[in-house]
Amino acid sequence: MNIYKPSSYTYEPPITPPEPYSVIAGCGCEVYEGETMVEWDDKTLCPDHFRDKINEMDVTELAIHLHCDYTTVSRERR
Repeated sequence: MNIYKPSSYTYEPPITPPEPYSVIAGCGCEVYEGETMVEWDDKTLCPDHFRDKINEMDVTELAIHLHCDYTTVSRERR
């Protein structure tokens, strides 16, 4: 007598996918697993708000933050 019978049970994946992992940044937006959250002036920002902050800067301010040398072009001699 064979007491081992093939199982009729097959694994079925869940109907709904699991919720993606996310955290709420200081800007109020969700940042999902795999994305980069940036800390700026003691506040965390999502990627979109970080890019907005960068785009609001003029070139001189951006150069200062990136520790770049910069020169303002002028007709006057030094």
